[in-house]
Amino acid sequence: MKITRVETVQTPEYGHLVWVRIHTDSGLVGLGESYLYPEPIKSAVLKHFAPEWLLGKDPLEIEARWRAIFERVNFAGWAGAEMRAMSAIDIALWDLLGQQAGLPIHQLLGGKCRERLRVYNTCGPYRGLDFNHNADEYALHLLEQGITAMKIWPFDGFGLQTGGQLLSLQDLDAGLEPVRKIRRAVGERMEIAMEFHGYWNLNCAVRIAQALEEHRVMWVEDILKPDNLDAYEHLSLATRLPLTVSERLLTRYQFLPVMQRGIARVIMPDVEWCGGITEAKKIASLADTFQLPVAFHNYGGPVLNFASAQVAASIPNLMLVEVGLNLLACWAETMITQPVVVQNGYMELPQGPGLGVALQESFLRRPEVVVEGVNL
Repeated sequence: MKITRVETVQTPEYGHLVWVRIHTDSGLVGLGESYLYPEPIKSAVLKHFAPEWLLGKDPLEIEARWRAIFERVNFAGWAGAEMRAMSAIDIALWDLLGQQAGLPIHQLLGGKCRERLRVYNTCGPYRGLDFNHNADEYALHLLEQGITAMKIWPFDGFGLQTGGQLLSLQDLDAGLEPVRKIRRAVGERMEIAMEFHGYWNLNCAVRIAQALEEHRVMWVEDILKPDNLDAYEHLSLATRLPLTVSERLLTRYQFLPVMQRGIARVIMPDVEWCGGITEAKKIASLADTFQLPVAFHNYGGPVLNFASAQVAASIPNLMLVEVGLNLLACWAETMITQPVVVQNGYMELPQGPGLGVALQESFLRRPEVVVEGVNL
């Protein structure tokens, strides 16, 4: 089998997404995806990676393809768009391998460790619910669906106002109010994950984390940027709460020192950023060596759910998988061939060979959808 065409797919409706489709002389087509700043991703795929390292090559030699690209881009610093492009390519190659073998990807990664995946919901606006104003109602709605963990970010507005350099007691109290609402409404039936998007300095981060301790939140995620591990180590010693780090880290090489220094108690790679399925599996195995759980970051495009689920099913140290209920409904009927199925607080494992999903042909034929490619 040889790769005969590599193409990217974009649509203005979801301008942050880019899909990669890898065609072969056998007729099989592998699907990958990445997101944020799609233009440099597309350029890396079509102008650089495809001509030199993909076209004419065997798509089943996944490790060789990954290593060849990584070694070359490493000369100029390998993070950013190059890694997002590599991740999309890698996912598409695994999809091809699964289709060729007639097996879902998790079977090729060693088989499933569980029948379904427990999820938590990232609480974007959903059915008129907004956690900043009605976190209690949001929590009750999720519990009705069997979802027992939710992620909120009530401190972000204050961090953006001050550049993360100052947090008044008044703003601290306001940021804590959605957490209090959840606890008053549902008690401890709901786990609360606190997201901070890296907006705070160390002093403010310690103040927030210590104020959250009495509420027994599930984790504190990306409250600092992961650029200074000394600062993160200081924070980890200043709070009893678990720190979660981070979808911003790419490959096992960046995750390793975080684990070695005992900074994070939950490891959170993003399959479409960290290096694809190949690298996500290695990061999870590395975390298992340190007896740390993995909770995949999974708030991107529709294909990310399938790629995350395939890896998550195959690892013994899975904690949770993220979903965004506000995103799932808008994809199934218009873009992808199979829906992401979440029932009673769990994501069902994808069925079928490879990823278990493809882009709808009707979606690809829409006039606003832009498909660009290079051929052998």
